[in-house]
Amino acid sequence: MTVRRTKDTIIKIKNCKFSLLSVLSYLFDWLIYTAVLVFALCYQKRPPRYHEFALDDNSLSFTYYDDENVAVSPQLLLIVSIVLPLVQIITNFAFTCHCISRRLWNLHMALLGFFAAHVLQCSVVSVLNINCGLPRPDLIQRCMPSDYSLAPIGMLSNVAICSNPDITIINDGFKSFPSSYAAISFTSATFASLIVAAKFKVFDKRGILFKLLIFVLPYATALYLSTTQISDNRYSLLDSIFGTLIGIACGLMGYHIYFPWFLETNCKGMAFPPRRLCHKSGKFWRISHDDSFEYDDDAMFIDDETTGEETSDTSLEPPRSIRSKKSRPSSSRFRV
Repeated sequence: MTVRRTKDTIIKIKNCKFSLLSVLSYLFDWLIYTAVLVFALCYQKRPPRYHEFALDDNSLSFTYYDDENVAVSPQLLLIVSIVLPLVQIITNFAFTCHCISRRLWNLHMALLGFFAAHVLQCSVVSVLNINCGLPRPDLIQRCMPSDYSLAPIGMLSNVAICSNPDITIINDGFKSFPSSYAAISFTSATFASLIVAAKFKVFDKRGILFKLLIFVLPYATALYLSTTQISDNRYSLLDSIFGTLIGIACGLMGYHIYFPWFLETNCKGMAFPPRRLCHKSGKFWRISHDDSFEYDDDAMFIDDETTGEETSDTSLEPPRSIRSKKSRPSSSRFRV
């Protein structure tokens, strides 16, 4: 009986060797995250499920400020929560004392994890924004009701009374829960803080205050970004709290998919090695010239030979019959 295993192919570019299955698996990650992000952005463009409201509700009667008059504009949010963390990732992983292959691998894993974290938070926030359709604190001024008379007792008003010609402003007024500002800022803050905690061993039980301050700084920045939206009447306190929880959870998931637990000080903030597929033993490949990561005993280097093989099992085959050659009697006859 013949047992076939999936064969891997070793790709060699100059002096670098790559496992084809490993490369395809990480390419699959990028494609899946990109597809989910496109879905989330398209879903965010849909009209929300307009929640009913009362015209005499004081929690919805706050002043409406456009994007030019808010404390933190969407452009500033992207710079602080996306551009600056990317600069931090490049600085922390590209300019280190490790070998070039390990530096490039850490950088790739950090970018992939950061992308995964924001894809997760964007998907969760988009679905909740559209499906919940809760009104913002400034909804009444966004809506510009055509009639301010109250609805009959036991009934509420709906979006049909809005006379604002700009439907975009009205739709955005029903996307209060959860806070996208809090989710974006705390996702980046969590990811950045975990990088700092793992690399500089913040929780090594020595209690160095300077390292703790570096760890807390991204969270302080995210807290400022999210609370300004409360003062600008875009989100309520509950919206910001739920957005914060979503951001922290997505940041943790995005980081720990590709990095060890941040409290493991022996990992020195490095990413997991390249995953190894279609092998009976060993989960990772060894990175060439990398002596800084503690590999398990089953991790092996990539060689030029294909890792798959074809083995033949002859133990189940029936034994072959062996015929012994019998000596035939001589045909010659002796005459007496």
